Amino acid sequence: MSGNTPADPTLLRFRPSTRSRALMVCLPDADRPAGYFGAFAEALAPSIEVLAVQYPDRWVRPWAPVREGLRERAAPLVDEVRGRTDRPVLLFGHGTGAVLGFEMAVRLEREHGIDPMALVASGCPAPCRLGGGADGVPPAPGADAGCDCDERVRVRVPIFALGGEDDARADVSDVLVWREHTEREFQIKMLPGGALFLEDNLADVVTSVTGFLQRVLGAEVIDISRRRRRADS
Repeated sequence: MSGNTPADPTLLRFRPSTRSRALMVCLPDADRPAGYFGAFAEALAPSIEVLAVQYPDRWVRPWAPVREGLRERAAPLVDEVRGRTDRPVLLFGHGTGAVLGFEMAVRLEREHGIDPMALVASGCPAPCRLGGGADGVPPAPGADAGCDCDERVRVRVPIFALGGEDDARADVSDVLVWREHTEREFQIKMLPGGALFLEDNLADVVTSVTGFLQRVLGAEVIDISRRRRRADS
């Protein structure tokens, strides 16, 4: 990001590629570094170039997903994405990053007329399910306050929601409600494991995500089975 200060988010570019068919901006959970997506970036290269957001220290904790705060955090990231629309843009958010990714999609669509090709929301309840614990609704990962988003806040972006079968932060009902936030295609995938389900099922995550992207992009994105055969040979 140009002109950034130590208090700004920065973007880590894993494998620059002029051959990539799409650009994926990855947003980790509040307490994860950008390098968390390194293995994911390697698996998707060169078809999809991955950039990951490194949050400044002041963002890390506490990070309550109050929508007003998310608007502030989304602004510099939205500006960055606006300058990278030479390829289809995809958003992948994990944990609190999934809610930030959703806010980015809302702002890109409504304020700038840019529709990301897809949002992958991983390991987090849908925005309308985030709260401070009232009525049995769990707070977001690392959160201590509510979110004013409800099912009426929708985007035209297709959403692929991922969850862990034993992840206490977001059970299947929390993850399923992501479908209320899109007017387009929705898919859900629950994987074995708890809070570390993303790391524990990397190959399955890559296969599932690329399968979803093949449909929304209308073309082959990556042949994960061919890549796996080469790795095993």
